[in-house]
Amino acid sequence: MTNKKNPFFRFCFSLIPGAGEMYMGFLKTGVSLMLLFIAIFVLAAGLRIGVLSMLNLVVWFYSFFHVHSLADMPDEEFYTIEDQFLFIDRLPNDNMKFFKHNGRLAAFVLIFMGIVLTWQNMLYLLREYLPDDIYGYIYEFSYSLPRIIAGIAIIALGVRMIRGPKPLLTEQQKKEERHGSTP
Repeated sequence: MTNKKNPFFRFCFSLIPGAGEMYMGFLKTGVSLMLLFIAIFVLAAGLRIGVLSMLNLVVWFYSFFHVHSLADMPDEEFYTIEDQFLFIDRLPNDNMKFFKHNGRLAAFVLIFMGIVLTWQNMLYLLREYLPDDIYGYIYEFSYSLPRIIAGIAIIALGVRMIRGPKPLLTEQQKKEERHGSTP
């Protein structure tokens, strides 16, 4: 059950992204914000892209002001607010298609992160056995490569966003594309 609860505790919990929403009974929203905050932190630290952690300021401010705007709502409006996950409840109607397409992207990101973490740990173990010069070159390459790949991925995402979504083809156009157009 959602309610406005104690103002002092609400303020204290609002300092932690998602915790204020959870305290007020919006568990899905709170968990979503908390996971987003942690995911950005882990991604920024794992790829050593400190500037990415600036996004956490946006998440923090959003969460902080969201809690206080909820608390300032009139009771009638407050009790009509629905608890939702930030991303999952807003998916297109064809959820399986969405997950099939974006699940691959998530899988690639997880595989990439796993490779980076494994390589970093293997390199740490090999330090004792490699000459200092060779270790230094490999370390510098290992430090730069994930950042380069992340930069390329960000550029590719930006280009894709500029191009916009692919136009939907009719069934006739799909058949012509598969079999070649016949005059």
